[in-house]
Amino acid sequence: MKHLLSFFSALLLAQLLLGQEISIKGKINNYSGSDSLNVKIYSQPSPIETKVSVSKNGEFSYKYIATKTSFCYLYFSENNTITLVLSPNEDVTVTADYRNLQGTYSVKGSQQSIDLQKNMAGIMNHLNSIQNLRTVFEAKIDSVNRKITQDIATAIKQNPSNYGNLSLINSLTIDEFPDVYRLLDSALTATYPDDFKGY
Repeated sequence: MKHLLSFFSALLLAQLLLGQEISIKGKINNYSGSDSLNVKIYSQPSPIETKVSVSKNGEFSYKYIATKTSFCYLYFSENNTITLVLSPNEDVTVTADYRNLQGTYSVKGSQQSIDLQKNMAGIMNHLNSIQNLRTVFEAKIDSVNRKITQDIATAIKQNPSNYGNLSLINSLTIDEFPDVYRLLDSALTATYPDDFKGY
């Protein structure tokens, strides 16, 4: 009996040292390609990458042995990646849309992966808000800049012989305001003929 217990203890220890299985399965909605799903695992000194077949209706499954918690990346294209944090003995289910894995995926069976996805989604919402604000303010800045150039063009047209217009005209491009340039040139040449000889 003692030898039998020692045998099972040794067997259990060997299993622990060798690691435990992690199972990943899932469904890729709107999958219409023939490309394989890339699975990259960072549980070793160097990443292990495997190509996993995906059925016509978007289902896939993959199992591997791990001795510790590590990152696992699922992707068809590296700029559209699902990031998971997986631990030994986890049975994980992933669903996502083929057209936007990163923005649509959900996870079951891995609390750390669920937490990561939730946090990343929150960050993306903030980044999207920043981008929306940037777009709004850039449009407002463009509107103000257009108003500035129009005001300058109007000021020159109202008093084209004013010598100070030479400073204002630098804010206008000749391609956009050729008529203002011509008007200023003729008005200043007529008003200050000695200053513009040879021009």
